[in-house]
Amino acid sequence: MVKNYKLWLAVTVLLASAAALVTVATVQRYTGTVRVVTAKKDMGAAQVVTGEFLQYEDALRMGLYEDVVIEPQQVAGMVVKGFVPAGTVLRNSMFEPPQNAMMSGKLAALGETYRAVALPKQLSTTVAGSLNEGDIVDIYTKKKNEKKKDEPAVVNIASDVLVARNRYGENESEGLVLAFKSDEIEKVLPYFYEPGDITFVLKPKPKVGGDE
Repeated sequence: MVKNYKLWLAVTVLLASAAALVTVATVQRYTGTVRVVTAKKDMGAAQVVTGEFLQYEDALRMGLYEDVVIEPQQVAGMVVKGFVPAGTVLRNSMFEPPQNAMMSGKLAALGETYRAVALPKQLSTTVAGSLNEGDIVDIYTKKKNEKKKDEPAVVNIASDVLVARNRYGENESEGLVLAFKSDEIEKVLPYFYEPGDITFVLKPKPKVGGDE
């Protein structure tokens, strides 16, 4: 009887210890910390990632995405898809291979009918410097008003045009790159030979899940 009691006690202690270990492991898994890679400083769209932009930090395991970057080698040499502020816990989905980030790669992602056209930057084509990559604009120009010679007529030459690039990495680009469908190119190009007459109107981004 005593032996059975001792055996039962030993088994109970063993099971309790195992349960405690499982509990600790579970808590550490969800509430412990893990070393991850974060942005050491701001990274702009199309920035090529080098070591100067990366640092290690400890982060709570709970809430981390599955594609979190845990080693700098995972993203070194990759290109940033969009602006990443300093301190951001990096994810693999924030980056893409250089060949995909080039303009031809971006056009291919939009569709095989898209073409890129560049315009010089000026007040009217940058909306006073407020345009960013991914913005959507309507494009207007002016032409002679046959009825009222002293009043130019305003003409919409393109709508819902994507700003494909505004800058390259940390460097300002000399112009804007716009993405047009191939059948729109011949229509808009004649107006672009006198860019001083071109005006961009920035459109609001569509609401996600908002009211129509």
